[in-house]
Amino acid sequence: MSDENLIVTSYQVEVGDDRARLTLESSETPNSVGGKRIGMVEYSPGATPSQFTTRGGFLSITRPIELLVPTLDLLRNESPVYLHDDGTIATVAEAVGEGDDDSEPASPSP
Repeated sequence: MSDENLIVTSYQVEVGDDRARLTLESSETPNSVGGKRIGMVEYSPGATPSQFTTRGGFLSITRPIELLVPTLDLLRNESPVYLHDDGTIATVAEAVGEGDDDSEPASPSP
């Protein structure tokens, strides 16, 4: 994988009794075997966060199950979302109160 931030364009979640798997995909850059999958996060109780490792042309990591909901919230509600080469999933910072629409800000009241 190159040293760049990849845009996450879609994701899939598989949930079991106490485990979950999040698969991240990008239409921007295919992995080394030509697929869209760019990362996989395994969530389980008591998991110790691991560093990302490259497996089959995509990144793989383990995270505690408690991080699943905040990660899904980020993926659902923010755009664009990036997978950084260090394994972090992030979006561009917005100013406080800034929305996702392009409307004009309200005029301040006197």
